[in-house]
Amino acid sequence: MVRTAQRTVPDSGEESGLARLDAGVRLENCGLFIDLPSDVLERIHGLVCERDFDENTTIFNEGDPAEELFILASGEVELDYTLPNQPDTVLRITRIAPGEVFAWSALAGLNRLSAKARTLQKSRVYAISGSHLREIFKSSPEAGYLVMSRLTAVVASRLLDSRLQLRWLLSAT
Repeated sequence: MVRTAQRTVPDSGEESGLARLDAGVRLENCGLFIDLPSDVLERIHGLVCERDFDENTTIFNEGDPAEELFILASGEVELDYTLPNQPDTVLRITRIAPGEVFAWSALAGLNRLSAKARTLQKSRVYAISGSHLREIFKSSPEAGYLVMSRLTAVVASRLLDSRLQLRWLLSAT
């Protein structure tokens, strides 16, 4: 079962748009968004769509369109990859913890997702349109540079994780 609820940013007369979303980590404490200007964070908050997933639910499959960036608010998610020439061989890339980002392909402007994401327990994610987020960064290039630099570190870490899994698989055969 998947539930979706769009969050809106409060008017300037209300509490800050940086307030905690319904549950889990604060968006501004996510590694990608730490120390961004408050006006940029408020615009990002306006894009957030919260989604709840039951345990053992597929969030997306490898090859699905890369439209949204996901941040895990609560729970745990596993990313895996199926070897093209060995469809029965699944490599676990990594486990995502609260505050971590996945489906980064949407922010990078790629067309397709490169892994499958599945919940290991009941989880809440923040989904953010990759194209809308890139538009925010076009109008705030300093924030965009910070986020894309941080995203590069995430991608490098996932590539290393994948390489280690492949090395293990090849040494076991």
